[in-house]
This record gives sequence, structure tokens and C-alpha cells, in this order.
Amino acid sequence: GEIDFYEDPNIDFYPILEKAKGVKLMPTGKLDSTHGMIRLNHLHPPFNNPKVRQAAIAAMQQEPFLRAQVGVKEFYKSCASMYTCGTPYGTSKGSEVQSKSNMKKAQEMLKASGYDGTPVVILKPTDLAAIQKLPDVAAQLLRQAGFKVDLQAMDWNTVVSRRAKKEAPAQGGWNIFLTAWLAPDVWSPLTNAALGTAGEKSWFGWPSDAQIEKLRDQFARETDDAKRKAIAEQIQVRAFEVGTHAPLGEYVNPYAVRKNISGLVVGSGDTYWNVKKN
Repeated sequence: GEIDFYEDPNIDFYPILEKAKGVKLMPTGKLDSTHGMIRLNHLHPPFNNPKVRQAAIAAMQQEPFLRAQVGVKEFYKSCASMYTCGTPYGTSKGSEVQSKSNMKKAQEMLKASGYDGTPVVILKPTDLAAIQKLPDVAAQLLRQAGFKVDLQAMDWNTVVSRRAKKEAPAQGGWNIFLTAWLAPDVWSPLTNAALGTAGEKSWFGWPSDAQIEKLRDQFARETDDAKRKAIAEQIQVRAFEVGTHAPLGEYVNPYAVRKNISGLVVGSGDTYWNVKKN
């Protein structure tokens, strides 16, 4: 009886919570969905080669990630968009390299890319349950595609320190890390940090593309909703071409709440001013 509200239960606990006396599970709403992401480092081999980035993205089928990390089918769904699906900018435009691909296609693309067997260093956090299984899936899929993979386990604080390093992987840098965002973080070209392509001034991974930066500036200045949507689609098409990152689907974590708690506003995030204990 010490806990009234559990915001983010581990998925593995849901069968226990569903049977627990006096406990109810509450959906969080689409605006509290979580979005997995794989991020590629553009500064160093092999992902300084856009064709190799394309091959890696082609191997990143979403279902294996969702099945491993979440497992409960009712809690997750594939989403081809780099933006939040079901919101105004959600679109599948340009996603075919990932959403319409398969492992055979990824293998063919990698062979044609000129990949020379350079090991891919993937950072794996061991103490962050929300994304802990994603790097293992990425490593397996990349190996199946033909990449040589070096999966390095460490705590999350070390991942955060390592991903900020611009040095080559052999000098303490990295090639890939995986993370997850809440819906508002990625639902537009301006909030989605992974779409910034200002080179070494960008978010970790440091992609550089003048076309995307120009389009993001146009998006910020445009006031017509239909034109903004069209620009957002152009940005996504170009981002898949450049290989900024790959979305890994969406999932929700229902709240676990004692049945004597009322007033929670579903889908509002962490807002508690209306909550009552009856």
C-alpha cells in the first residue's frame, strides 16, 4: 500500500499488475507514446558512407525491436514515420528504404555499398530497462545484413558520455547508439533533434545536409498548415536519403494506479494537480 501511482512500470510486470488486488492499468494516450530510434555516426567509417548508412537502415525492421523490447502486442505498433504517427506531420513518405525492405535487400545494398568490414561499435546500456534490449536486436540484424559488429555494454551514464565524443570508435567514440523519445519530442521537424543536419553543431551523430537545414528554416517560417505539412514530408524524404537515423516503431506504457486514485488526465504527461485519493 505504499505506492499510489506507478508511471512507467517495466513491461514484464504487467501480468502481475493486471492481477493485483486494488490496482488498475490506465492507457496513457497517443501523445505519451514512446518512439524508438537508432542513430548513426556520420563522422567515421563505415557510416561516413551514405550507401552504407542506407544498407544499415534497410536492415532495421521494426517488428523485431518492438517484440523484444515490449512484447505485448496491444502496447506497440510499427510506424514508418520519423514524426509521431497519428499527428499532423506523421507520414510514410520516403520511408521505403526501411519500411518496404527485407534482410535480403539489406544484404544486397551492403554488398553494393563498398563496405570493407569496418567493425560497427554499438553502445549498449545495461541499466536502462526502457531501451536495454534495442542494441541487442540492432546488433543481430546488422550481423545478418553482413556487418561486423562490436556490441559494447556499459551503464547509461557512460553511454551519455561516449555518445558526445567525436573521436573515432577506436579512440573511445562510437558508430551507433539507440534511444527512445516521447511523442512531443519527435512530432515535428523542429522538435525532432535527429533531423538537425548542421554538421558538428547538430545532435550526436552530426549529419550534414544543407537541403534539410534549408527546408527546416522554411518550415519554421511558413504559416500555412498545408504547406508546412508538405515541407515536413520533404524533410523526411531527404532524411531517409541522407540516413540521419531510423525510427523503430511506437509503444505505450500504461500507468499502474491504485483504484482509490481518481482525477488523472490521460495523455497529459506528468500533470497531477487534479489527482485525488478517495
